[in-house]
Amino acid sequence: MLPSDSDGRSLRHGPLRLGYSRFRWGLIGLAVGISVAFMGYFVYNTRANADQAERVAEREIRNITNVMAEQVARTLAAVDLGVLAAAVDLAETEYWQPGADVSRISEMLMRFTTAEPAIGRLMAIDTTGRLRASSDATLPGTSFAHRAYMATVGDGVLLSVVDPPIDDGPACQGCISISAPVIGRDNGQYGLIVAEIPRSSFERIFKRLDSGRRSVFAIVDVRGHLVVRVPATERTAIATAATFPIALRAFQQNETLSERTASIDGFDRLFAFSPVPGRGWVVYGGVAPEDFLAEWRRSLQISVPFSGLVLASVVFLILALSRHLGRVEESERSLRLSDQRYQSLVANIPGVVFQRRRLPDGRTNIVWIGAALEDLFGFSAERVMRISGGSLRAILLAEDLPRFKHAFEESARDMSAVSWIGRARHADGRILSVEVTARPRLEAAGSVLWDGILLDVTDRVAADAALATLRAQLELALANMAQGMCVCDAEQRLVVYNRRYLEIGSIADDDVAPGVAVEKVLRASSARGVFRTETPEQLVEKTLAALRAKAPSKFNIDMADGRTVEIDVQPLSDGGSVSSFTDISDREAAQEALRLAKEQAELADRSKSQFLANMSHELRTPLNAIIGFSEIMTDRLFGPLGDARYEEYARDIRESGRHLLTLINDILDLSKIEARQATLREEQVSLAEVVDACVRLVDDRAQRGNLSLAITDFDEFPPIWADRVKLKQILLNLLSNAIKFTPAGGSVGLSGARGPDGSLVVRVTDTGIGMRPQDIPTALQPFRQVESSLSRKHEGTGLGLPLTKAIVEMHGGTLAIASAPGKGTTVSFTIPAERVIDPQGLTDSMLTEAIQAARGPL
Repeated sequence: MLPSDSDGRSLRHGPLRLGYSRFRWGLIGLAVGISVAFMGYFVYNTRANADQAERVAEREIRNITNVMAEQVARTLAAVDLGVLAAAVDLAETEYWQPGADVSRISEMLMRFTTAEPAIGRLMAIDTTGRLRASSDATLPGTSFAHRAYMATVGDGVLLSVVDPPIDDGPACQGCISISAPVIGRDNGQYGLIVAEIPRSSFERIFKRLDSGRRSVFAIVDVRGHLVVRVPATERTAIATAATFPIALRAFQQNETLSERTASIDGFDRLFAFSPVPGRGWVVYGGVAPEDFLAEWRRSLQISVPFSGLVLASVVFLILALSRHLGRVEESERSLRLSDQRYQSLVANIPGVVFQRRRLPDGRTNIVWIGAALEDLFGFSAERVMRISGGSLRAILLAEDLPRFKHAFEESARDMSAVSWIGRARHADGRILSVEVTARPRLEAAGSVLWDGILLDVTDRVAADAALATLRAQLELALANMAQGMCVCDAEQRLVVYNRRYLEIGSIADDDVAPGVAVEKVLRASSARGVFRTETPEQLVEKTLAALRAKAPSKFNIDMADGRTVEIDVQPLSDGGSVSSFTDISDREAAQEALRLAKEQAELADRSKSQFLANMSHELRTPLNAIIGFSEIMTDRLFGPLGDARYEEYARDIRESGRHLLTLINDILDLSKIEARQATLREEQVSLAEVVDACVRLVDDRAQRGNLSLAITDFDEFPPIWADRVKLKQILLNLLSNAIKFTPAGGSVGLSGARGPDGSLVVRVTDTGIGMRPQDIPTALQPFRQVESSLSRKHEGTGLGLPLTKAIVEMHGGTLAIASAPGKGTTVSFTIPAERVIDPQGLTDSMLTEAIQAARGPL
């Protein structure tokens, strides 16, 4: 049962109406809220769209001014190239010389003008400002001395752009001038080449743009002069820094700036200012609000009646668009990452990456080329593409272009890879060797696209050329060697050999070739009976063992024709070997002859020694008897002889016997020394004592010859290690010769000195007859005398000096003679420092060891 109030009315509708009302007002509130939210959003979105339209317009006008600035820069760069080319051609020809044909100069200028459409007129002006020739009908002799570019004469300015534009009557109204100096071969400036660019060349660029009926585009320089303006109103107006200060900032910061301000014609516009690269110009463009907001206004009028539908559609579209944009953003992120990886890869490739396409009609062009081109050749990729029209003609040498084209034609025909080496020109004039490698792929339209790389291989080509030259020199040297030579690899296979190898080894041409195993060559030669003593197996094993060894080896092979071949094997680091083959048959014969001669000489020497020993006994025995009996007779041991003449004869016999005995002793001593059978009886000797003994023996002869002796005091000299008897023999021979060959009234001297190395030098000097320097070698030969046997005045056998020299050399010293005819002779001999005994004292055993070590075997 339902509850009721006091008057009996039911209470069921009260709570229900309260619930509906709340739901209805909730719906109304929700509707109002939605409406207010939608209206707020609509107003906000409308304003945002207006701002967005302005930002889009700003971005578009910035992009347009950037493009226009680059286009202006390219136009000026193209004109620069034309002006520079004209200046170079004019300087390198006789056109500039006095009396040159002006019409020929004009024709040349007209060709350059025709090649570059931006050039309105090209003029050749001398250093005084007078016109030499032009590409139009301007009369020669016209003065341009008032032009600003004449101030650059002599300043070395490569290119100059003179602003503001100057109206020059019908010839050129509002032209921009670009000049370049004409430098002759003597580095003197002949004048200027001036290119005038009509204002219309830039106006055509701007007139192509359609950014609204109130849009404006212009070029202004950094001094505020208006160069070009489209529409062409207020052409002579000056945009001062106060009017457009942002233009100056854009130039100074070298970046594109934008600003919404009033123009010089009074209209409010959105402007963008972009500096022209490398020039003192700024390109600016402006678009009026009614132009870039027109579309916004039309969309606003259409969107109001359908706001509700738009609201729902926008929500749906935003959600869908948000999801789509997320996917797009992810795709762009992946694309940017891929592009960064690609750019990093291309930048690290040591060459220039490019793409070249061949169209079905046979035309070819470069699709893309890497920025590394400028690092490698000094030319920017844009410049090469512009100059060569989409090819590599700008850098490749003209004589190599046909081979380059032929390589790509063959690749397109059989779809094979391109591998081409040619020459290219660097921007600084150097000639480089380059290698082009490319792989083709066929496109859907029938075109062939090559992905390639251009490498600088100058060093490699130079190295290959040097290697080829060295290889040719080595091959020539190998072919002209007197020895046979062959090189084997680690598998004992022939790598290279010369003709002499075949001749010495008696190897047939059919049995040998590069790559043939040495074992096969040896077995083939052995089968033909080339070798004499060894069996084939022994020969093969011995040769292969030498080739495999890691150490040098040498062995001989006897040939069937009687020759002996010496094989010298030297190992290589890679396991191979180098073998030389020498025909030593003549050398073996010479060695055999030398051996026989040596045996005969030794036999003769032994025979001589035996003969001298026998003669020594046979001669000395009777001589001793003769000398002894003569002395008994002269001493009258058994009484007087009876006649005085007998005593004289006995004395003569005694002196002759002694002289003959001395001669025999000298001959025997010299023979022993020459046969290396003489020995020294070494002991500690006082040089002063030996000198005193010798002086006493020769003093009587000196007095008889009326000679004076000048002897140095040798007491201060240290003792020496020598043979006392032979040292005395040296001094007696030298003193005797000096006394014998010094006339009466002369003098003989004996002196000593210490050498800088610690040796002792003993000198015997005289004022005798002397001899010529060319006769000294004769005097040092056994049994030779300077004077002939018919004219010499002094007796002797000629053994004194040779024997003295031999004894000095036995002691490790040297003997020297200095002489001149009529001025005397100086004979000096040296006792080496190792024979001079240290004043502090050394034992005999120690000194003996030192002498033997220094002297070595006799």
